[in-house]
Amino acid sequence: AAGGPQFPYCYMDNLDLSRIRAPFETDRLFVRPDWIDYNGHMNVAYYIKAFDEAFDELYVVMGVDGEAIRRTGISTFTAEMHITYQREVKEADRLRITTQLIDFDAKRMHFIQCMYHAEPGYPGGDRRVAHHAASISITGK
Repeated sequence: AAGGPQFPYCYMDNLDLSRIRAPFETDRLFVRPDWIDYNGHMNVAYYIKAFDEAFDELYVVMGVDGEAIRRTGISTFTAEMHITYQREVKEADRLRITTQLIDFDAKRMHFIQCMYHAEPGYPGGDRRVAHHAASISITGK
């Protein structure tokens, strides 16, 4: 829209974001044995891993995958993140993670993700994350 914020990815101009269900949801993740701490629960570091894996699925749907990054030289990085841990999840538990864009401008996107134990549906945690768009060099020079 003229005068309003533009989505930060120039190569996504033809993407109809209204066709992506909000919140975006995945329930294909399971708590892996190597994610378990000495208390028998998922280690806090793997909450971030699970949220990131769910986020990657959304980026593929949005067209912000590795191929698009190589083609355009535009990517994102996490500038800020806040996580709450609400209830433990355990080995082999299936996770349902929702991801929703809550605000954006030409260079920033703010998302909220919520993690649920997929079967009984209780919340396991949530993450609020601010991504910033930037030109990058992927040549390593």
